[in-house]
This record gives sequence, structure tokens and C-alpha cells, in this order.
Amino acid sequence: MTHLKFSLIPLTIFGCLITFFARVDSIALGQIDDDPFGAPVQPATQEPAAKKTPSDAPPKSEEGNSPNIEIPAEELPATFMRMHLNDGDIVSGELANKTISIVTDFGTLAVPIAKIVRFEPGLNSFPQIIAKLDSLVEQLGSTKYDEREIAHKKLMQYGIKIKNELARYDGETNAERKRHLGEIKKEIEAMIESMDDEDDEEQVWERNDKLVMANFTAVGKIQETEFELNGKYGQLKIALQDIRKGTRPVGNREAIEKSVTVNKDHFVQFKFKSAGVTVEKGDSISVTSSGSLALTPWGGNVSSTADGMPQYGVMPNTPGIPYGALVARIGNSGKYFLVGQKKKFRADAKGKLQFGITMRASYVGKTYQFPGEYKVKIKIEPGE
Repeated sequence: MTHLKFSLIPLTIFGCLITFFARVDSIALGQIDDDPFGAPVQPATQEPAAKKTPSDAPPKSEEGNSPNIEIPAEELPATFMRMHLNDGDIVSGELANKTISIVTDFGTLAVPIAKIVRFEPGLNSFPQIIAKLDSLVEQLGSTKYDEREIAHKKLMQYGIKIKNELARYDGETNAERKRHLGEIKKEIEAMIESMDDEDDEEQVWERNDKLVMANFTAVGKIQETEFELNGKYGQLKIALQDIRKGTRPVGNREAIEKSVTVNKDHFVQFKFKSAGVTVEKGDSISVTSSGSLALTPWGGNVSSTADGMPQYGVMPNTPGIPYGALVARIGNSGKYFLVGQKKKFRADAKGKLQFGITMRASYVGKTYQFPGEYKVKIKIEPGE
């Protein structure tokens, strides 16, 4: 019995050792749930495997919230047009009309909608406005002071739009009417002088309708009296006399050719001559000019080309631009630069292209005459 007791001791010790090492291995492998000899042992953790990113996955944005996915702009239908109405609303959609016809002095043109940049109904398309102007001018001659003042204020509310129409009343003989019209003309001239030349919304009314295309403008009478527009909210019928202008978004601009005449009325100390076109930054502009301008302050036989006459002096604060030279600028705040008889350059900003002539300031606005002019041809090609 004693022998059996002692023989079991090695077996017991051996079994304990096996159990001990098994537990040590289990702990190392993270397979044990609790430790009876102390605080619970937390299971061993492993770093999660990195997720694989497909090779064609789109790149993340800088914020990391969503991928940068470029969505191509939807191409608009060829007959898409945006109508700017007289009440200030703007509606757009696809025109049922495939063309717009205009009667000009040279015949009738039927222009496909896809070729039109914009159209603008003239005052002849708004007989109700013409009648209203006549009524207000008539009221300027009223025997009642209040009625005259009300008519004056209402006419001024039209702003520079009525500038050309006021010429219809130049033969007015009524003293009060004549006085008020003279004051209105002066107020409108002051408004024009203070205007930003890039304000396309405020324009002088013209009698004829205009149909503007990339390379030329047709002037006359638009034949359509109503337009059918298929828009987002269904079909609309819009009368021509309710439309201020119609425009088409033109993605790919075409080259434009223009011609202007620049003379003594466009000295840089006065007002520049607008080419009537807005250039975009990066546009390529080619200018050629011909003609001459008499520089009478230096003698009756002295004349200048568009390159100017450096022997008679240069403009201060410029890189040597001579007097009598043709210069250009982009926008009212742009700095003018020498163009001369020939120059090609790229627009460094967006704005209306304008031309002027340099002259010594002390000779401008005096009794000196400057007969002659520069005829300027311009070609504008869209930038890349």
C-alpha cells in the first residue's frame, strides 16, 4: 500500500506539469476565458487585415467624405432657349419653333434656332409702350404742376432706355413740355456717363428687332408673334410682346469679326469707344487699323497714324505710348495699352473691348480740331 502511494506521486506531479504547460500554451494562444488565480486575462487581439481597394476605385476627395467623380455636363437640345420676360421671370425649355424669321432691308431670313445666340424684340414690338410714352410726354404740358411732376418721374423710371425716343419730341413748342424734356435728357446723359460699360441689362431701346448670331446681327421685324416652349412644367405659349430677350447657352463660341471707327470723341481723357463685344480671358484678339488723325496743335500739316507720333511726346505714366496712338483696354477698370496699326494679343481678363486715342491732356477739350479717324478691324478667336 505504501509502495502504491509513493508510485502515484510521480504520476501526480507529471500530470500537474502537463496541465500547467497546457494552460500556458492556451494563454499564449488567447484560448482561455478566465484565470482562476487572478484577474481575468483579456484575449489577445490582432490588427484587422487591411481592406483591399479595387484598382479602378475613384479617388477620395480631400475631406475624405466622398470620391471626386466628374459628371459630364448634359448637352442641351439644339432648340433649347431661355426666355427673359418683361415681368422679370425667366423660363426655359425646348422651342417647338425650329427657326425664327426676320424681315430685313435685304429680304427675309429664316434662322435655325441652333444658330441663334440671342434675339431682342425692339420697341416696335411693344406698341403699348410707345403709346404710354406719348401719353406721359403729353402730360408734361399739363396746366397742373402735380401732373407735370408725376409724368416727369414716370418717364425717368424708364432710365436710359428712352434716350433715342426723346428725339421724337425735339420740335415741341409747349414751354413746360420743352423744359421738362430738356431736363430729362440731361438726367439721362448723366446716368449714361456714370454707368458701368459692362452692364448689359440696361440698354437704350431701339425700334427694330435684333437677331444675333455668332458672326453677324440681323435687324428688322421678327415674324413670329408667339413661341411655344416645352419646359420643365409643361408646355407654355409666350407672346413676343411679353419677351425682353431670348438667349441660348452657347458652349463652343465661334470667332467674331467686328469693325469700329475711333476719332477725337474717343480721347482717353473722354470716353472709350466700345467694340460692342465682351471677350473672355484667354481669347486671341487681332487688331488692324487704317486712317489718320490731324494733330492741329502742332500745325495744320501734321497727321498721325494709329502708331502715334512719338516725336511730339508720350503719355505720362505709360511705357512710352506716343500722342495720337490707338490704344485698347478690356473693361472700364482695365489699363490701356498700345495697339497701333497692327497688334495681336490675348485677353488677360473678361470684359468689354474698348478703344481710345492718346493725346496731351492740355490739348483735349479746347478749341483745337482733330479731323480724321481710325478705322479698326477686330477678330476675336475663343481661347483654348
